[in-house]
Amino acid sequence: MSILDQFLNITGVDFKSGKRNVQPIKEAAKKMDIKDLTQIADAYGGLEKIPENLKPISDIKKQGGYQVVESPFNIAGVGKDEKVIQKVGADMKPVYEIVGKDAPRAGIPRLAAGAIDLLTRNKFDLDKRGKDGKSRTLDLTDPSTFLVSQAQKSQIASALESAGVDTTGGTTGAIPEAKAMLDFYEQNADRIRNVNRDLARGAAFDEAANYAITEPIRQKFLRDAVTFKQKQLLEAEKIKQALPNAVQNRLLTADAGFATQAGAIAGQQDSATRFAGLGMQRPFGQPTFRVG
Repeated sequence: MSILDQFLNITGVDFKSGKRNVQPIKEAAKKMDIKDLTQIADAYGGLEKIPENLKPISDIKKQGGYQVVESPFNIAGVGKDEKVIQKVGADMKPVYEIVGKDAPRAGIPRLAAGAIDLLTRNKFDLDKRGKDGKSRTLDLTDPSTFLVSQAQKSQIASALESAGVDTTGGTTGAIPEAKAMLDFYEQNADRIRNVNRDLARGAAFDEAANYAITEPIRQKFLRDAVTFKQKQLLEAEKIKQALPNAVQNRLLTADAGFATQAGAIAGQQDSATRFAGLGMQRPFGQPTFRVG
């Protein structure tokens, strides 16, 4: 198995849906080249035959005297402040024109605005048809006119698979592009590795330099935090010692210490008195002296 096949066949778990053995890289490759409705129109034999949920025109509603085309897809060339209207051409076939969303109503307002634009050489574009004065028409039978969003690519990829189209092969052209990319990586692996190494080394140096530069201010913040916390603790202890029970405890401790000290002094005095009394006792009998 080639590196490309190994790369595309990586499987895993889709945590969003809970499905196992999904192939996210292959699924992404399927959608790489889906930009409009060209592939699905080719697969089903025309826009009119594609699945109903992917029909390019969802409705045509009458608004402001116009037949306004509504589509679930973005239409190429149509801005966010513009809309597409359907008219009847000279050959009695539908013609689709781009106009501003605030274009004047069909009939007299539209004719009056067009006349003023003609007299002023379209200086103000009152009819909202564009300042060049030229009608902008679209071919809504061309599948490339309808652009596909990222969210819609999955629907189209599923529809192509349902139609039996090999979305991993040459129909969409996604896989050949991926293969070319992998071939390029293989041929330039050493250069790419060196570039990545240089980038990583530069990032490491930048991180070390940034750490060294910011270390003093971090130390200052740390010292300020420690000092602030010590002040908080001292203030809390001061408040605690001022409480009545703490004051009472200190008084009791002082009284007990004074009583102990007074008892010690009294004991010393008693001992001294008794010691002095021993020297004042009167001896009994006559002393005897032996003469040799």
